[in-house]
Amino acid sequence: MPFIDNYTRRDGTEVQAHSRSAPGSRRQLSIAAIIIILIWGAGEGGIHFKGKATTPPPKPVIRATVAPAGGDR
Repeated sequence: MPFIDNYTRRDGTEVQAHSRSAPGSRRQLSIAAIIIILIWGAGEGGIHFKGKATTPPPKPVIRATVAPAGGDR
């Protein structure tokens, strides 16, 4: 995290020293926090998975031959 020293802007405004997050770090921190909360919640028993972990077979596809209108071409 970069630290910015005191400085004066072009318009004469005094800016106090402060720290600043790197670009994109807020999004990365949010994603990490969500993952941690999900893992913690699953460990505490707050998330329950019920049912079978199988996928039903696909339904059969009905196929029909289509002839062009007006006879043979």
